[in-house]
Amino acid sequence: MIAHLYKKLVLRRLWKKNSIKNFNTAKKIIYFPLHFQPERSTDPEASKYSDQFSSIEILSKFIPNEWEIWVKEHPRQIPLEYPNIRRYHYRTKHDYLKLIKLKNVKLLNLDFPSELGINKCTVVASCTGSILWEGLIKNKIAIRFGSTWHDDCKSCFYIEDVLNNKKFFDTQFDKKQNSIEKNVDEFIDRLSEYSIISSNSSLFVKKSKIEENILVNNFTSFIKSYIKTNKN
Repeated sequence: MIAHLYKKLVLRRLWKKNSIKNFNTAKKIIYFPLHFQPERSTDPEASKYSDQFSSIEILSKFIPNEWEIWVKEHPRQIPLEYPNIRRYHYRTKHDYLKLIKLKNVKLLNLDFPSELGINKCTVVASCTGSILWEGLIKNKIAIRFGSTWHDDCKSCFYIEDVLNNKKFFDTQFDKKQNSIEKNVDEFIDRLSEYSIISSNSSLFVKKSKIEENILVNNFTSFIKSYIKTNKN
């Protein structure tokens, strides 16, 4: 237990020492907040990209010189608390040093506000995290390393498609914000075509007297109104 606490203390100090203090940059930013591990969001849903450090390394080699990647550690991954054996094998000093050596990768403080990362970036990247959807509704392009519920949104790109398109950063990133907003609206409209109402509570099913198509329409209308209200 003592050895495990010491390891986390070393990791926290290493991350903090190498995190950036100045957030003003002329570079275009890809915001990549790390997943908590282990979770199904990476294993199995990210498949071969479940090693997030290797995934960032791949992206780092591909992006043009005028871009950089901002990485934030998950706040629950290395807290100084009673050891949680689930976390033991998912962060090492070697992992952090791998990121530190990449010149176009910057580490963010553990308490860095995620909302600020979304606001400053041009692209949000993650394995399968909800941060991708948060970025999309703020008119940011999303790059995913796994499968998400919004894969069909035309402004959400799978990493394989990015790596296989040498002109990706020249073409997609000229995309205007209203184009991304249009893609998100079109995706939400399509939700109503195949969404179903389901529940794991028999009590809810018995109490609900509203027809399914009305519930689906209400759901998609709510998402649209929420996005417009929280756009800025």
